[in-house]
Amino acid sequence: MTLVIDLKHASLAEREDFDTVLGAVAQKGSSLQWASHSLKNNSGIVKAAVQNDGLALQFVPQFQNNMSIVLAAVSQNGHAVQFASEVLQNISRRAG
Repeated sequence: MTLVIDLKHASLAEREDFDTVLGAVAQKGSSLQWASHSLKNNSGIVKAAVQNDGLALQFVPQFQNNMSIVLAAVSQNGHAVQFASEVLQNISRRAG
């Protein structure tokens, strides 16, 4: 069993380590808020986070207009739609 780091209390080096952050967000999506800026821009990290906790979408405004990421977030938690871009929210309203 792999030890998962709590990113809130992690060192800067741990917050910048891809494997450490991936493991953390896969088990607790909201940990994304503590990841380094560069890893918050990594679509694989972000997708793992929102698949675990759709509300993690709030921590990555740069992905709030990304259809794949938003769909993953909303599929996990319908309330995540509030963090989607206005364009994607409008699409959701028309489809729903």
